[in-house]
This record gives sequence, C-alpha cells and structure tokens, in this order.
Amino acid sequence: MTDLELNVSLRTDFYNSLFSNIQFDKQRNAVNVFDDLEEEYKTLYDGVALRDISHFGLIELQGKEVLDFLNRVSTNSLKELQSDFSEVTLFTNEKGRIIERSTVINFGETILLVGSDYFKHKLFSWINKYIIMEDIKIYDVTGKYAFYELLGPQADSFSTLIFDSDIDALTPNQFKSFRVDNEDYFVIKKKEFDINKYWIIGKTSQGNELIKYMMEHKSVFDFRLVGEKAFDKFRIEKGIPAVPNELNDFYNPYEAGLINEVSFTKGCYIGQEVIARLDTYDKVQKNLCGILFNSGENPEGNLTIFEDKREVGNITSVTYSALWKTNIGLAYIKKDFNDDGKILIAKSENGIEYPVTLTSLPFKK
Repeated sequence: MTDLELNVSLRTDFYNSLFSNIQFDKQRNAVNVFDDLEEEYKTLYDGVALRDISHFGLIELQGKEVLDFLNRVSTNSLKELQSDFSEVTLFTNEKGRIIERSTVINFGETILLVGSDYFKHKLFSWINKYIIMEDIKIYDVTGKYAFYELLGPQADSFSTLIFDSDIDALTPNQFKSFRVDNEDYFVIKKKEFDINKYWIIGKTSQGNELIKYMMEHKSVFDFRLVGEKAFDKFRIEKGIPAVPNELNDFYNPYEAGLINEVSFTKGCYIGQEVIARLDTYDKVQKNLCGILFNSGENPEGNLTIFEDKREVGNITSVTYSALWKTNIGLAYIKKDFNDDGKILIAKSENGIEYPVTLTSLPFKK
C-alpha cells in the first residue's frame, strides 16, 4: 500500500466512525456528502464550514530558479512572491487556453502548487516539459498533507477561536504557522471571488485530530464538515468557475472571467501573445454567464443553447438552487447574445428543450 493509499484509508475509516450516512467519491478520494446535504449547504451561507480538500492535486518544486520559472510559464507575476505568501496564477497553452488554475505557496526553500485533482497529472507533465536547464526538482505530493478549507460567514471569528487572535493580522494571501493542541499547522488567509476563507495545511497524521478538536471546541458556532456536493451548489450560485467544467483548454482567461489573474506588465509567458491580442483587438468571443431554467423540469445530459436555430453557447454546470427555487447553471454564451434577461433555449442531446433566462454573475436576488 502506498503512502497515499494508506492516508486515504485512515481518513476514510475516521469519517466512517463519525458519519453513518457518508457518501464517498472513491475515484477522487473525496467526500461528496458527510451527513446531510441540505444542512451542509445551509452552513456555507449561515455558519462555518470545513471542507476536506486533501484530494487536491499538489506539486512540489525545489530549487533557486523556481519562482523565475513559474513567472515565465504562467500568467501572473510571481518572480517577487515573498516567502510566507501565496498567489493564484493560470497555466495556459500556446493558444492562450486554460490548462489549470493553481495557487502558488512560497515556503521559502519549497514552492507548493495547489491545483485540481482532475488535471494534476496533466499539469505535472506540462511543467516538467518546460524544465530544461533550470535547477529545479519537481514532485507529485498529492495526498502528502491534511488539507482543509474553512469558509462561511462565521469563519473569521471561528478561526480566532481555534487558532489565536494573531490570525486577524494576516493579510489576504499571507500565511503563518499556528499551534493547535500541541500540533503545528500552516494557515493561509485567502479571498477569492469575494469570499473570505482559510486554507489549513498539516501533516496527514494531524488531520483527524484537528477535526476532532474543532468539533469539541466549536462553542456557539454552527460548525459542520461539508462535502463536494454542497460546495458545488454553493460555487455555482456564487458564479465560481471550476475545473473541469468551466476551466479547461476550450476556454481562455477572458472568457472565464479570470483576466484579473493575468499580469499585463511582467512580460512573456506561454500563451501571452494570444491573450494580448484578445485584449488589444477586442476579440473575446464568449463570456461565462449565469442561467435560470424557466421550467420545473430537471435538465438531462449535455445542454447546448440556441437562439432560434442558431447555436450560441453551452451549459457547463447545473444544480437546483434553493435560493432561486429552480435549476440554475453556468454557461459560456457568445458575446452578441449574453444580455441580462435574454431568454434562450437549452437543448439536450435527445432534443428536449428547456427555456432559460440569462443573468450576469454572480447570481443576485
């Protein structure tokens, strides 16, 4: 049994001991539902939610030239990234399309790339291909750490309770080590898509103990572990693009609404010429939009969007929204057709038609 398999087995046994109704995604080594999907979803809006993201793809890079290298092959400015700070960057191919969205964490002698579990092998191979003469060593360390995401409206106050008041002094993207119950954890303060959250990184042997500590010391807080299904509902309602649905090599940063993660002042990177032309000549063809289904039917299969008989887009994610009392989704729509309130037709592979209304992101009541 490999270290990854052993860590997954220990985590699975621990969760089974706590939650009788737990639902695992064995292919992803992730938890879909811990106990109650509806309550987990509510916690994301009303309480403090802990999401186990230990299944995320992790790539470790070592060497004096790592930051300079990453600065040359990804979209954001990283060359001056200080130790104890992180930054989000995009890896794009020669056509300017998205390979992966990653967080770069600077531990000093080691740089950790945090990406999706879907494209970790693809990103590893892509990076490794461009390491030629540089003094860089690269390792796939997926599963090496216990890795959690803490979010929700009570997350700031709860983090102060679990760690200490020093956490309030962290600026976005900054991290430091905190001691909890005689164990050390790195905590990163993040703000993405207007959502405040914290990433917590520890040794795999510490993860179960941290969860037990949080459950035993939650005090007045509405604390709950949340699975991937509840989070997927939440992120669609917030208009957050995700791998592999919205972020893949069919789309570029402009289309995905991630152009703020591209530096236009740092010089060349892979895909830079194409992305610069899109900006200079206003050549962006489509944008990520929100859609509201106008009927109560549950949409099935892959859905393409039409105006009359003209294909104008495709739906990438769908969920039922308790907030809007209907199915909603994310879709890439051609620029000439993505006006707020515009009614179009989503058509399944079987020819079933669903009227939908377009809206800008994030969804707003």
